[in-house]
Amino acid sequence: MPRGRPYTAAEKLADEKDEISEIHPISDQYNMLAKFYLLKDAEIRHFVTEKVQTLDGIADTFTMNTFKAFK
Repeated sequence: MPRGRPYTAAEKLADEKDEISEIHPISDQYNMLAKFYLLKDAEIRHFVTEKVQTLDGIADTFTMNTFKAFK
């Protein structure tokens, strides 16, 4: 989220999104990592564009999907 307000956005994500699992500040191109768990039939594109990118403080997002946790 370059040019955004990461702590404000992190607080809003934690308070407003039931799907949130973890939020971490990071040092990289983006300054926050947020981990969500969506229902099996949820449309990821809709969730990101309508529920995450619209939050105040979010300047940009990068989406990755994971498949299996080994630990």
